[in-house]
Amino acid sequence: MSEVHAQRGLAGIGGGCWPALRGLLFALGICPGVAAVGCGDVDGNSAPFPGTVSYESPTGQYEFNLLEPPWRETVVNTETVFVVPQSIVTLLPTEDNALYSLHIYRQNTDAASALQADAPSRTPNEGTTGPDNVVSGTGSTGVEMSWKEAAAIYHRDAYVTIATGLTFRMHFSAGTALADDKMISQMIASFRPVSASGQ
Repeated sequence: MSEVHAQRGLAGIGGGCWPALRGLLFALGICPGVAAVGCGDVDGNSAPFPGTVSYESPTGQYEFNLLEPPWRETVVNTETVFVVPQSIVTLLPTEDNALYSLHIYRQNTDAASALQADAPSRTPNEGTTGPDNVVSGTGSTGVEMSWKEAAAIYHRDAYVTIATGLTFRMHFSAGTALADDKMISQMIASFRPVSASGQ
């Protein structure tokens, strides 16, 4: 079973902001995900994304930070997929017309080799950036690149090896360029093994 843990309570207000309540508070405008005073914070308010929660995979192999909302977890053909639906009040979000999507795949090789093996699936063009190194304070390393598939289809892949030695592919898709998307960068940089405390 996957788990979501809030990073902090209501910053500057002093109350709690539980994951189950987060969507309702966001919809009511009480707990905006990107305002200066919002639900949660990252690195003691020094990071730009209040409202970040820690998502733990159902297998217990990895965890990472994401904004919830707008990111929503859904299951497609037994695969966990994350989407940002066009409407925050969508009860059962799907990838159809999603603003962003994220698939996470376990790799059977190191990050650089996995990136190279997937090269034929990418069509280089003027929107291609990378490969660039991924290094985070969590001990995770890897490589990433971004590319434009079509007029309004952009992708960003990060192949991340976490401290346990396992490698995962984070495959992001959106209708806007992802190469410099700071929200996506934060999600990649936070990808790590599950902490011993589960928090």
